[in-house]
Amino acid sequence: MRLTRTIIVLSLTLIQANAENTARDAFERISRAEQYELYRDALNALFFLQTQWHWKHGDSGMLVIRKEKTLVGPDTWTQSEEDGELTLHPEFDFSAVDKTPLIEEHFRFKRQVEIVDNETLEALIGTIGALKKGQTPNWTKFYREYPTAQGVLTLSAVGLNPTATRAKVSAWLQYNYLAGSGYTVYFKRTDVGWYIEKIIGDGVS
Repeated sequence: MRLTRTIIVLSLTLIQANAENTARDAFERISRAEQYELYRDALNALFFLQTQWHWKHGDSGMLVIRKEKTLVGPDTWTQSEEDGELTLHPEFDFSAVDKTPLIEEHFRFKRQVEIVDNETLEALIGTIGALKKGQTPNWTKFYREYPTAQGVLTLSAVGLNPTATRAKVSAWLQYNYLAGSGYTVYFKRTDVGWYIEKIIGDGVS
């Protein structure tokens, strides 16, 4: 029994080490500037294409972005639109991620951007713990602090496949209690740069 546990622990350690090596190898192929270009292109596409995300305050609108990234997981299965059958595509494993917090100065966006940490947002809006106690988050304080904000935008880490030829970014925009929507933007790398392959809706509330 003890030998079995030891083998399991060693296997998990090797899996974790391999995942860390994959992430390191993938991100050696892409610069930090490129990561923020992917964020910019994803957001430009979403604010242009998605009605729920259209700017409420015109040119004066600003983006409040959560400092801490969410993590993006593997995406190794695709589903046929014809028969619904699932197919495994190992090359679509986007588990290589850069977990470092977002940095305001790196965003090259057409609107004002402010990066705000979880602690500050919880002080303004409320906490998950308060929700569990039946207390409704209060967005009045948030919009008093950021009157031209579009809401709170939460971004995933940029997910890369092991060869850094495909990427994806998930974004969730929440603008009030139980009001928000999220999308995942998929990119493919070519000789002339990255282009958007597709945009998938992750949910609307």
